[in-house]
Amino acid sequence: MSGTVQDSVELFQCAQAGFAIWGKAIGSIDASAAKVFAWFWFLMSNERSLEHVKKVGNLPRMELELLNCRSKFQVTGLKLPGAISNRLFASWWTWRKEEDDTLVIACAPYEDYGAGPEREHIDDIFKSNAGLVQGKLRGFYKIKPMSTNVCRVTFVAQGSMGGQVPNFAMSWGTKRTLGIVKRLQNKYMRNGERVDAEQRLEFPDPPRLDQLSDEQKAVVARCRVLEVGSDLRQWTSLESSSTLVKMWMQYTKPTGDEKTR
Repeated sequence: MSGTVQDSVELFQCAQAGFAIWGKAIGSIDASAAKVFAWFWFLMSNERSLEHVKKVGNLPRMELELLNCRSKFQVTGLKLPGAISNRLFASWWTWRKEEDDTLVIACAPYEDYGAGPEREHIDDIFKSNAGLVQGKLRGFYKIKPMSTNVCRVTFVAQGSMGGQVPNFAMSWGTKRTLGIVKRLQNKYMRNGERVDAEQRLEFPDPPRLDQLSDEQKAVVARCRVLEVGSDLRQWTSLESSSTLVKMWMQYTKPTGDEKTR
């Protein structure tokens, strides 16, 4: 997205017909995957409830736990700029843990959940807020542990504003929704050197040569040829800007299906 190329959180946007936009945000968070998961999952924490009031005033915000499962309904209002009608989103959220300990939180419009008293309760909320236009959200958070206290978050979402919305407002809404990753990054930001040290301590030890597969051993052998040189390879000296660094170049004519690049 425009203006985010140099940002620590990467933002992407893909517009489709019917006022639906796909957006994606990717960023590293200096906190454990479990802590980040809890922040995302608990919409009605005191911190996030106060933030909601400051940003959008008394627009609805609530969550309804669904019994005996890993799901809940979340309802939240969105204040749009200018004279554009405000929106109300009601989504069905659920989560799971992958084999590599990655945590995934997914959402869909609440209608996808199926009939039941919980859904009827959400229907009543829309009836009592008839002045708000229904919006819909579909997507997921992927929270991958990088170390004990660092994780990488990928947020992908498709938002449909409903009604007639100018392009600038759709882009604004997408950027604001994706901005939750940047908000979380700022919240948990720690000293960079300390974070790097934590991640280095958790790097796995490199395998010994006898633990490599035949394919990996072949790669090592090719690299050693480049290191020590060979009668079959001609090396040309290159000019180096440093007296402490020597540089060479070699060219090998491609064979078979190989192509030069």
